[in-house]
Amino acid sequence: MLFRSPNVALHALETAVELGHPKDALGLADQVPVDAMGSTERRTHYWTCRARSLGMANRDDAALDALLAAERLAPPHVHNRPMARELVNDLLHRRTRPSPKLRHLARRMGLTP
Repeated sequence: MLFRSPNVALHALETAVELGHPKDALGLADQVPVDAMGSTERRTHYWTCRARSLGMANRDDAALDALLAAERLAPPHVHNRPMARELVNDLLHRRTRPSPKLRHLARRMGLTP
């Protein structure tokens, strides 16, 4: 794998997410040249990391939209990735009445019956 600019930017974003710095992560997410990423896996990972950073910033609707963007690219990547599964569980438990989009995503991921 070559560490060209898109990959380096994605790794910086992922690091900020893993360190629990949502403001930094969101700033970095805006700098990732998603369209320049050659693989679907990398673009999907970008949307998953962006979703997680939005979720950490309590921007739940935007987080869900980012997860759905990732799912459209590569459903198995989203359904099986611990970061995505944790985020969906968090979103489910934050709301007294989760949206139909969130409930359907959780069901597709096998998180709810």
